Amino acid sequence: MEYRFSKENFMKNATKTTKKLLCNHVDILNRMKVTFNRKFGEIEEYTVDGEEFCLYPVYKEWCSATEQLKLL
Repeated sequence: MEYRFSKENFMKNATKTTKKLLCNHVDILNRMKVTFNRKFGEIEEYTVDGEEFCLYPVYKEWCSATEQLKLL
């Protein structure tokens, strides 16, 4: 599975406090790849207004998932 941050799912499922903290980041995070290791995901590197950030934890409820096809 490939997970990507979904602005729509984030707005539905995140707490009010989290939405407020990330309000300037959500449009940039939308559709970014999320790497999951066990329960939580991470967006390792992204930039907002020239400043670099890492987002952890990312919850699966904030993401959209697609299956990846593997060519043999």
